[in-house]
Amino acid sequence: MKIRKGFVSNSSSSSFVVATSGSTNGKITLTIEVDLKDYADKSVKSEKELLAHLKQSYAWTLEDNYDDSIREWYEKASKAIKNGKTVYFGSFGDEGTSGAETMLCDEGLQEFVSEDDNIEIIHSEGGY
Repeated sequence: MKIRKGFVSNSSSSSFVVATSGSTNGKITLTIEVDLKDYADKSVKSEKELLAHLKQSYAWTLEDNYDDSIREWYEKASKAIKNGKTVYFGSFGDEGTSGAETMLCDEGLQEFVSEDDNIEIIHSEGGY
């Protein structure tokens, strides 16, 4: 049951009532598996595909010197491709259908990817 006072918005919420004892202090651990490919707009497996994507999506070429961050993405992605990896470009939104996407949007991948996941983060930022 929701009881609202004052301003009412159309946002979703979930209510709960809990009682705790011992050392838990109300803390829980959440674990969820997310396939990053589901959030990818583009995957590239070759240097040629990488350069084409950067040119199409970011108007960037190897000759450009105006954006060091994209050059850094290129260098890291190029190295990953040379090591046999596939590079995925994607994004997360806070209006998605899953709480996981909202968390990834707010926090960025760094908060959730460990070395054990065999995922190299080339670029990720969270927050607004």
